[in-house]
Amino acid sequence: MSDSSASTSEHVYRGWKIRITDTAVDTTFSARGEIWKPEHDPRSHRGIVVPFLKRAASPAEAHFAALAAAKEWIDAEMV
Repeated sequence: MSDSSASTSEHVYRGWKIRITDTAVDTTFSARGEIWKPEHDPRSHRGIVVPFLKRAASPAEAHFAALAAAKEWIDAEMV
């Protein structure tokens, strides 16, 4: 899998926008999570990259784990 075949999905959680991009890393998968505050537009603002270094056996597992990490980051910011 190359960067051109990476899958991207977008979500909204507590008003924040989340973009998850799944990528292949050797024989495992990882994902990159970017988030935007409710008042920021992804088209005009850079996203905050959520720290996430886990590898998974499938793209779905990597996606799920990266989305969970993004939600945890948002929850911590809203305390």
